[in-house]
Amino acid sequence: MKWVRVAEYPEVPGYSGGASAVVGSSLYIYGGFTGVNRTSDFYRIDPKSYALSRVTVTGVSPGLPRDHCMATLSDTQFIMHGGLVGVSALNSSFTNLVHIFDTQTNSWTDVTPSKATTAPLTPSARYATSCAVGQKGGLYIFGGADGPSRNDLWVLEPPQWEWKRLTADSANIPNLPSIRYYARLVSLGKFLIAYGGATDTSSNSTTPVASDPSLYFFDTEKSEWISSTTLLNDPWFKSLSDSNGDDGRGANIGAIAGGVVTGIVVLIAAVAGVSLVIRRRKAVKTAVDVPAAGHGGVPPPPVMHGVVTPEYYV
Repeated sequence: MKWVRVAEYPEVPGYSGGASAVVGSSLYIYGGFTGVNRTSDFYRIDPKSYALSRVTVTGVSPGLPRDHCMATLSDTQFIMHGGLVGVSALNSSFTNLVHIFDTQTNSWTDVTPSKATTAPLTPSARYATSCAVGQKGGLYIFGGADGPSRNDLWVLEPPQWEWKRLTADSANIPNLPSIRYYARLVSLGKFLIAYGGATDTSSNSTTPVASDPSLYFFDTEKSEWISSTTLLNDPWFKSLSDSNGDDGRGANIGAIAGGVVTGIVVLIAAVAGVSLVIRRRKAVKTAVDVPAAGHGGVPPPPVMHGVVTPEYYV
């Protein structure tokens, strides 16, 4: 497996801190940082022709996010969480906002739970969080930073869109990943797989250091972090290696399972959508209800340098 350059877009400025999600038959890329200012630039890429077009949005947009995360929610929607908002690096704040974009209406809906109804069971506003949509349609977020780095795990459950904390920050429990940000979170059936991210900061610099090559697994049905041995002995997971079927997202289950056993890093790249292979989420076939709610903000974060976010693929 190797990277292949398939297209260049000289009309698009270079970005860091953007995010992307595959919806239907298109790759959507939103937000980021140009080196001077935040941006709300919004693009769609056709994976067959690699043609790029700007998305025209109706209604209110989520603003100017950077270091946010996005995940496919249905065949027509993606969901976005958190990040840094503000015009520039010197005028920014963490956010805990959650928005859903509908590709049929080209419109955003704010589904951020109201702090008045969810506190204290609400994750802190943060950036560089990893996220994935589970098999039942909930948005899982892991780690990130709001000053200090974190390793807590939350799920935002539809249709009420209420937060539920699954594991606390820095909890002393088996198989819990260490604190980290800019990690990657992948959903595979009832499991979440966490990988990578920045886990240290040099004493002489604010540049994050990636120092943990391990993979971590969370069972969403048992609501616990599990060992790789437990994962490989799970009846559902073991059945994948005996299957040659398709999981509904365009990925061969048997091949994925074999890749997990012999080289699960390949799975992270394949399932996370780093390539432009189109996958559809089996558990969520129709658009979800998106009732509006309120939101809030917190003080500005420290400026981070030299960071390339896992969500930025173009």
